[in-house]
Amino acid sequence: CNEGTDSCDNVPNDANCDNGLWCDGAETCHVTLDCQAGTAPDCNDGVGCTDDSCNEGTDSCDNIPNDANCDNGLYCDGVETCDPVLDCQPGTAVDCDDGVGCTDDSCNEGTDLCDNVPNDANCDDALFCNGAETCDVELDCQAGSDPCPGQLCDEGTDTCYDCQDNADCDDGVYCNGEEQCVVGTCQPGTAVDCGDGVGCTDDSCNEGTDSCDNVPNDANCDNGLWCDGAETCHVTLDCQAGTAPDCSDGVGCTDDSCNEGTDSCDNIPNDANCDNAQWCDGAETCHVTLDCQAGTAPDCNDGVDCTDDSCNEGTDSCDNVANDTNCPDDGFFCTGTEYCDAVNDCDHTGDPCEAGEVCNESTDTCDPSACDGDLVCESGEDCNNCSSDCISGVGSAVCGNGLCEAGDGEDCRSCSEDCNGITTGAPSGRFCCGATEGCDDIRCRTDGWTCTTEVQGVSYCCGDGTCEGDESGFNCEIDCGVDPYCGDGSCNGDEDQCSCPDDCGTPPASEVPNSTCFDGIDNDCDGDTDCADADCYGIDPDCPECLLKGEVCFEDSECCSLRCFKGFCK
Repeated sequence: CNEGTDSCDNVPNDANCDNGLWCDGAETCHVTLDCQAGTAPDCNDGVGCTDDSCNEGTDSCDNIPNDANCDNGLYCDGVETCDPVLDCQPGTAVDCDDGVGCTDDSCNEGTDLCDNVPNDANCDDALFCNGAETCDVELDCQAGSDPCPGQLCDEGTDTCYDCQDNADCDDGVYCNGEEQCVVGTCQPGTAVDCGDGVGCTDDSCNEGTDSCDNVPNDANCDNGLWCDGAETCHVTLDCQAGTAPDCSDGVGCTDDSCNEGTDSCDNIPNDANCDNAQWCDGAETCHVTLDCQAGTAPDCNDGVDCTDDSCNEGTDSCDNVANDTNCPDDGFFCTGTEYCDAVNDCDHTGDPCEAGEVCNESTDTCDPSACDGDLVCESGEDCNNCSSDCISGVGSAVCGNGLCEAGDGEDCRSCSEDCNGITTGAPSGRFCCGATEGCDDIRCRTDGWTCTTEVQGVSYCCGDGTCEGDESGFNCEIDCGVDPYCGDGSCNGDEDQCSCPDDCGTPPASEVPNSTCFDGIDNDCDGDTDCADADCYGIDPDCPECLLKGEVCFEDSECCSLRCFKGFCK
């Protein structure tokens, strides 16, 4: 707005249209048409081989000579170049002269290489007796070799000839026969025939003695069969048969034969040659030097004491017959009748009383139960005949009070929690299998109560020499040997510092920041792992790079300097 003229001024300003690009030319402002594009500078220098372009960085034109614009694609013309003023200039033709006079030198446009081909014709002196001259690619022409070695050369006829008489043809070799000169050419003689008519001799002509050799060769008679013996060659009778090897070893039970595959004798022990057909004698065997050996009778002992064990020749097997008479009466009415179990040895038929009856060992009778079910242990009731009333509370023979009340009928059958393993004070004629009885005690093995001298609670007899039932190296080392277990001095199986410090070492008192706090292991055995452990100061196992900064990791993997709680920065 012009205050002096009381009007508006609208002055065109080219600067308002400048796009800052020199190569676009100078933009201008038109008073009515607004900004107008500039005219780009003309960078053509008139030289065809230069690469012309506008350089925005220098606000000038670039005219760069480019030899590739002049290349005519012909190797043999040399390399064309671009002159920034004179345009394309021709190259210098390739010089293919190798300095060897007999080679044909040329430039090969197909391979972009020089060819220097040796040409023997460039060296030929046209004289037959000089031989054929050759061209060497480095040494130039080379003289030819004698075309008639050991002969005469005729230059007039370009031919070689051998001889004038037989003496000129003699090669001095007896075995070749006598050479002959025929029309100037030596003819070979007839070789000496040394065949003697014997097939197995090696026939040859001996040049040293001027005679024939006829040498017997046993190999010519070999039929390849070791078991036939070694064939021989006789100088006049030809091949003679060999003598078969004697394979007898003097041991009657071995099978003797000649083995063609191994070129040796086989003397194989054959137990069948010793079998006396008596199964109960055991299996007789053949010894390679001691001949037949007696067998070992089968062990028919089945390990069950009450069976009658014997060998049955008729069935070729052992008989193990259960015999109840081998099981003595243990004197207890309430255990039932003793009998022989072919698997478990002596056993009992069990409580002879019917449901609702109580077995009375003192009278060997089945008495009616006195239990009335009122949960009070009253006179006439005890844990033998009324466990529902007498398991606790007051009254006679209370099971679970810690006292083995033998006078009231408690024993290891009726009240194991009070009486198991106790013999003192047990009722007359009764006993409790426990630490004081051995597993060999027939009563403890047959009355249903296990007696173990090593470990209470297993269902078989630990110490009887057989690993059975639920016995193992953990509860019965004496029968089953040592299994890997905590305390055996070796950290094995699933043992570790937490479950077995005795074998695997004492765990550290705490997790170690920047060391064990991101290994995924509860190293100090406190039940917490890594960031969840109070010993770990803000270390997140997913971001160990934060440790390099002394920081911890946010849940979005950003490092921070706060404390880590259960895997997250708080």
